[in-house]
Amino acid sequence: MVSKLDDSVGAIFKSLRAKNMIQNSIILFISDNGAPSFGLHSNSGSNFPLRGQKNSPWEGATRNVAAIWSPLLEERQRVSNQYIHISDWLPTFASIAGIRLPQARNSSEVDGVDQWEALSYDTGYPRRVILNMIDEIFGYSSYMENGFKYVNGTTGGGNFDGWYGQLNNEDPHPSDEEYIKTVLETEIAQLSGDVLSSELIKHLRKHSRVVCHKPLHPTTCNPLKRACLFDIVNDPCELNDISAREPFKFRELRTKVETLRRLAKKPRNKPHDPAGNPANHGGVWTWWRKDISAQELADIRADESERYPEIPPPHSSLPEDVQLTVHEKQANCDDFDDRKCGFVPVRRRQ
Repeated sequence: MVSKLDDSVGAIFKSLRAKNMIQNSIILFISDNGAPSFGLHSNSGSNFPLRGQKNSPWEGATRNVAAIWSPLLEERQRVSNQYIHISDWLPTFASIAGIRLPQARNSSEVDGVDQWEALSYDTGYPRRVILNMIDEIFGYSSYMENGFKYVNGTTGGGNFDGWYGQLNNEDPHPSDEEYIKTVLETEIAQLSGDVLSSELIKHLRKHSRVVCHKPLHPTTCNPLKRACLFDIVNDPCELNDISAREPFKFRELRTKVETLRRLAKKPRNKPHDPAGNPANHGGVWTWWRKDISAQELADIRADESERYPEIPPPHSSLPEDVQLTVHEKQANCDDFDDRKCGFVPVRRRQ
């Protein structure tokens, strides 16, 4: 599957380049959550050396890798450790495309933060807070702020709180030499225009690794007995609970989590309905309810149209020469057709 994904991305890159669109494109690889390395529905995915796995409060569940490539990035060929939440991609891409997102009275209606300037120019850390989870059903929470992480409770009775997925000696990582050879021989490396040297690849590979510095006398954490605090910058593998050493920070984050918990909407999970089993519908995940009337459906659609108005005309605080815009060559451009519409190359807009 990964090989075919590699082939398809290469084909997309070549097509964008052939149509003179690659200079105005952004390519992003992103994962959604950690692998279920252990237990029910487990697979061969590995989150090692991070702690935990999918559906847990630990970094193995929530910390993921991403790769972004674009000629529009000013500071390229680097490893970024900036905090980015998955909700940040919407306002980030909207900003670079010149789209103004709907605004509430005091803030944006979306939870994300525009990260384009930080990504492009390496200007710092726009996001200081990440609320991973406040789960009222399973009773656990995970919250990060300014390099500290607060964990209270966990899932599976603590059975998934270990470190899973370490490679064995029979399946080692490729050496630097093997990896460099593979990268330099790819078609994208030859077509992208970015100069990649062996030393640069070694540097990026080295600095993309997560290194766990196990303390001599770590304080273990059992969040089923007591909430824990971690210095997640220097202890990304969550080995040492520092709540006793940092009592003021511990209480500060605990208070913030409790405040957020009180303000949060209560879960509206419904009990499962056996009638929704795909086996009852030819193996297809589909709508199965028969009791909704045409009037109820019309009311739902009307409510959604009020809550989600049409996106207003494009606007951005970014300079025009770094915005992605679509140029309309003819009056009507309802469907994307490169004979009618096309991306205007950067710094060549009318």
